[in-house]
Amino acid sequence: MIGHELGHLKHDDSLRSLATMPARTVFGRLARYTTLPPGDAVDRGLEGFPALLYSALQLVMGTLSWLFWTLHLGLHLVGAAEERRAETHADAVAARAAGHRAALESLDVLALTSRLSGLLHPNVTDGRAAEEWRNLLAGARERAAGEVEALRQLTIREHASLLASHPAPGRRHQWLRARPYLDPAVTVTPLEAEKLAAELAPYAELLCKRVRESHGL
Repeated sequence: MIGHELGHLKHDDSLRSLATMPARTVFGRLARYTTLPPGDAVDRGLEGFPALLYSALQLVMGTLSWLFWTLHLGLHLVGAAEERRAETHADAVAARAAGHRAALESLDVLALTSRLSGLLHPNVTDGRAAEEWRNLLAGARERAAGEVEALRQLTIREHASLLASHPAPGRRHQWLRARPYLDPAVTVTPLEAEKLAAELAPYAELLCKRVRESHGL
């Protein structure tokens, strides 16, 4: 995951998104500004020349609004395609850092999200949320091992959208699996893993507290 996020920095994705944001928002705003309120001249009690004038205004403003909206949609389609390419570039960096096996496993976790998210429940022992949640998630992943391929295919169907900023986890898995295999450039020793778990534990406790509050516990 860290390798993936650092991959976005490597390709300057955030700076590119910031630079293109005005172009991706200005036409949407113009489309809203040129959209007249619902109702025609009769609804407003207009007759004669004022009614004709208002109808002409509706025609002109409606055409402008449609053109602006079309440009807005087109830019978002182009921008979304670029964002999807940026995600695959970041996945490639993740594979270089952690190796293909770990990178592919992380994508499978995304495919399993619907099965895993409900396991972060508040019924855990105080001070042991991270450990107990980790065990619950590991058990769920092991039980769902035989369904991962089907779940990948399901994400491809459910996440298919030209406006999606991320490719479906199944598509990302297919793309990365087709690339040459890489061994991990960075490995974590058991001692380092323990240190990382200890650093993350307080955040898990905070999340558990918020989950309990959201459930009124």
